[in-house]
Amino acid sequence: MAVARREDMERKASWIKARLTAGDTARQITARLSDRMDEVLEEAVAASMPQGVADAFLVLAVGGYGRQEMFPHGDIDIVLLYDDASVAEEAAPEERLEAVVPGGGQAVERLLTGLRDAGYRVGLRVRGAGEHRRLIAEDVTVAAASLDGRAVRGREDLFPDVCASTVAAIDATFPGGIDRYCCLVLEGVRHRHAQFGGSAWLLEPQLKTGRGGLRDGHAIRWAARLRFGTDDLAALARQGVVTSAEAEDFRASYEFVARSRLALHALSKWRNDRLAFERQEEVARLMGFGHGEGAVTIEAFMQAFYRHADQLANLSERWLQEWSDDGAEEPPELLDDGFELRGGKLAFTDLDGIARDISEAARLLMRARHEGVHLHASSRSFLRDVADEVDPRVGHHPDAIRVIRRSLLQPAPDGYMLRALLDTGLFARIVPEWRHLVGHTNHDVYHVYTTDRHLFEAFTKMCALVNGHEDHAPAFIVEALGRLQNASQAFVEALLLATLLHDVGKGLDGDHSMIGAGMVAEVARRLEIPHDGREMARWLVLEHLHMVRLSQRRDLQDPATVDTLLDVVPTENHLNALTVLSWADMTSVGPALQSDWKLELLRQLTMLARAQLAGRAPVIPRFRNRPAVIAALESGTVDDDTVAWLEAELNDRQWATFSETELRDAMALLGDARHEGSTRLVRFFPDVAPGLARIVVCTRDRPKLLYALTAGIAAERHNILRARIFTTRSGIALDHFDLPWTDPGGRPLADRRRERLVALLERIADGTEDADTLAARSSDEATLARPHRPPVATEIAVQDGGSPETLLVEVKTRDRIGLLAELARRFSELGFEIERSIIAREGDRAIDTFYVHRTPSARLGADELRADLRELLRRSDDGPIDPA
Repeated sequence: MAVARREDMERKASWIKARLTAGDTARQITARLSDRMDEVLEEAVAASMPQGVADAFLVLAVGGYGRQEMFPHGDIDIVLLYDDASVAEEAAPEERLEAVVPGGGQAVERLLTGLRDAGYRVGLRVRGAGEHRRLIAEDVTVAAASLDGRAVRGREDLFPDVCASTVAAIDATFPGGIDRYCCLVLEGVRHRHAQFGGSAWLLEPQLKTGRGGLRDGHAIRWAARLRFGTDDLAALARQGVVTSAEAEDFRASYEFVARSRLALHALSKWRNDRLAFERQEEVARLMGFGHGEGAVTIEAFMQAFYRHADQLANLSERWLQEWSDDGAEEPPELLDDGFELRGGKLAFTDLDGIARDISEAARLLMRARHEGVHLHASSRSFLRDVADEVDPRVGHHPDAIRVIRRSLLQPAPDGYMLRALLDTGLFARIVPEWRHLVGHTNHDVYHVYTTDRHLFEAFTKMCALVNGHEDHAPAFIVEALGRLQNASQAFVEALLLATLLHDVGKGLDGDHSMIGAGMVAEVARRLEIPHDGREMARWLVLEHLHMVRLSQRRDLQDPATVDTLLDVVPTENHLNALTVLSWADMTSVGPALQSDWKLELLRQLTMLARAQLAGRAPVIPRFRNRPAVIAALESGTVDDDTVAWLEAELNDRQWATFSETELRDAMALLGDARHEGSTRLVRFFPDVAPGLARIVVCTRDRPKLLYALTAGIAAERHNILRARIFTTRSGIALDHFDLPWTDPGGRPLADRRRERLVALLERIADGTEDADTLAARSSDEATLARPHRPPVATEIAVQDGGSPETLLVEVKTRDRIGLLAELARRFSELGFEIERSIIAREGDRAIDTFYVHRTPSARLGADELRADLRELLRRSDDGPIDPA
């Protein structure tokens, strides 16, 4: 039977592929699958139940099966209802069923067993019709399933017109009635969006329950049926509930996501609603994105997918919010100049006499901004009409300029206005440079958001900061913005424009910063921004990556790092603007991606550069004045003699890179090393950040120590996300390694993993473990199947490190277990000692920077070293290599 079911699934998959290729809609395909399931269910009922027993039930299809939206690997949810009007409620369920339908329990068991034996994923519930009505009033899930229900066979009199009966039950007995139920639907949507809004879910989207998945469409169906008596969006558009354009957008987006899910199911041998990296190219080709090779095909498909999913999510959440508003039924509140508030939202009193032009659109938007209210559906429809009809040169119109500058760039910028302009298509008409960004993806695991979503998030964050509402902004960012605001409002306007468009050059051939700078300069000219602001906006886009890269990839103790920054930063105003833009950019790449240590690096670089611009020495806190040191002295944890010794081991600038917690731990570790004379201290710190642990090794430094430590960590199957390497004045190595410390389910790793790793690192510190043997163990990772990820290009740069004997080596390549050990080994073999290293990670890409010192045995120059490392990484990775 299992073989027959497998063959049936293979035939079904082939049929779906053929129908998708032929251009059938998702609705046509899923309805046909549902019809076939109806036939199977009829046959199963006939085979498992005597006629009299079968006729006593009403067989309801609910959920996706009830919607006639069957997917190959979807559940088949069925409810069997019987007449329980004459049965005592206190009786057990089996007794109640048997009292009404003798032999019914056994018949139901036969039905369920037969369907499951045939390979169907069946969820079956048996309950009385009265009990079903009571459950609708008590359980949101039961109510939602019943709203999608339909009668397949049997006693329709038990629950006539399934949807209407469900609506009546909710209205009559659900606590809070329809209003409360609609609010719960909205809460459910928001909860799902939050749950599935993290990086993994956005990069490999969940097509059913994720943000912009099919469940968003189901929520609209439930709420519309309850609130308006129909889920026909065309009918709702005629009633003025939604706009015609929005209804068509929603339908098209739902269709695209549904077809994507059909394609994924047809390509999968088991239930799978997650569009994983390894399936994206196959799904793309089946969806008709078959032109181009590999990543080109995937990027085109994923850009379309994200555009549709974002539209589905935005419309569903906004509609549900509007339909849940308490004031929706209140009479309009008349305003002057032909406006009124409908349910608290701005609308024209009479649209018939209003011209569909940019001047009226500007009047509407400026009034909404003045009143501090959102737009009514009729107003959004009006703006869509304007966007469709305006002259392509509308960006030069004075009213278009007024809308952008007053809404988005001048005091109290408004993120809602940008959302309204984007959703109605008017922004892309006024600023055509935006059009190619919609749904654009970078196809990597670092840039989680699409480019347009990233820019929107960054701009919204910047608006909150400028308006004083961004509670999570670090103090140095608030200070930098305050300095800029005191200097010139024109510079703040330039900062807002640069934030909104800093990635506008992406998706075009060439350096996106350079291309984007030219595009922003043209936008600023059209918007009639004064020359100083225009130049500032252009410069910010050109240099928007510079500060982030320097802070994370260079040694901040090296004076050359600040000199490199100030080579392109002419004034403190430029520094403050670039600092704030860097913060908005780096914290808006994806949800929950703000990194405290990256922000601390940005802060340090800002302070160093500001001091140098002012012609004074940077204010670096003295070691003994740090709060952690003062607290340790007061508690007796350390004495003055130890503090003096620690002060000499690392300079104040080195100590400044330690947080107060890290400083406290480092003092304890170095103090133990000094007083106990130990040469192999290893400390494990769990939970330094969610899912992250830190290993700190304190031992006597020696050649190849870093190679041995990193090889040992790799041999224990741990990846290094961040490393900081120090050697003190007396030759003690103080090396920090941050490691992911959770299993795939998000649970902390077992204690035995920690104990084994610490013991191994102690042996390495003792010198009793061979580095090459450990490296051989870690190299076994290459023989294991790696999860499919987008390719990561390998790039290597080698340049002068500030002295004839020092080189600065930057390696960007796919991150993997053992990478740092591999590089450390090769440097040692070639006669280079690693003086300092900065290890960073962006998604799957490692960005490792090494300051290496030539020993007498080193023979390679910069170009030869670069070529050698390129060949090393070419042999060990499958990503593209930068040209020589």
